[in-house]
Amino acid sequence: MSSDQISETTKKALIIGYGSIGRRHYDVLTEHFGFKHIHLVTKQQTTSSHDYKEMPHPDRLKEYDYFLICSETIKHYEQLVYLCSHVDKKTILVEKPLFTEVQQVARNNNRIFVGYNLRFHPLLNAIRIQIGQQTVLSVNINVGQHLSDWRPDSDYEKSYSASKARGGGVLLDLSHELDYIIWLFGPFTVLASISEKISMLAGDSDDYLALIGRTNTNVNVTLNMDYLQQKPQRSITINLEHETLTADFISNSLRRKAADSDLQTKTFSVNRNSSYQAMHRHILEEGGPNACSYDDGIEVMKCVQQIRESKII
Repeated sequence: MSSDQISETTKKALIIGYGSIGRRHYDVLTEHFGFKHIHLVTKQQTTSSHDYKEMPHPDRLKEYDYFLICSETIKHYEQLVYLCSHVDKKTILVEKPLFTEVQQVARNNNRIFVGYNLRFHPLLNAIRIQIGQQTVLSVNINVGQHLSDWRPDSDYEKSYSASKARGGGVLLDLSHELDYIIWLFGPFTVLASISEKISMLAGDSDDYLALIGRTNTNVNVTLNMDYLQQKPQRSITINLEHETLTADFISNSLRRKAADSDLQTKTFSVNRNSSYQAMHRHILEEGGPNACSYDDGIEVMKCVQQIRESKII
């Protein structure tokens, strides 16, 4: 299905929340999918007379085909319940994470996805192909960036990331890693973890997480996430039976070292919106079989709950 066909079949989108991620989705849908009618729910001043300060009346919701919940995480559950109570057979994308804790929503025949766009990063897709049917022994993941550098155009002290009450903290903010661990290697059990605030950063949200886990296929997993690293890092190292893969999401490179060959490095061309564009195209054109589903999002939340309840080393 072409972008022109999408604009004919999916004419209107409603974006709920217009912070940095809401603006990114707006730009992607406008530039690549021919949406001519994208309305917003935001308290910000806009130039459109069709935008809303609060959730629209139920009668107005039926006008839209594609809904995107891009508000603070703490608002996701209430807003999704509202949508599913008043529309059916619509497509809804909830920005990650799905909720702040494990909760269930009556979906009312709506197709619900969660915005774990890293699934559509070429590095993860290359890893998925490379792994194939091989035996995975261990996985080590490291992701971190100083919180003050996350959103250079805004004051991090006022962001939801710095506030535990608003759904901030590395465990939820960086839950992409939890999603792709489950997606690539299967459900895992958290054996031990530390999740706490250890720095002098403003706010009260956890800025550091370390965990040890094991998947249901006996893959050992170590994961470190933080708001602290002055030099941003996002990488995954996978030890297979006869080779090691290392993906670096900062340089967009994949290194492969097999037992019987020299180190091989492949670099991918990636722009800041390419994975978002790929995710929307997959959902709108192909029905989203590889996108993070509502049920997948709940599995991530169950993992979050495990971490919160696990024994601190």
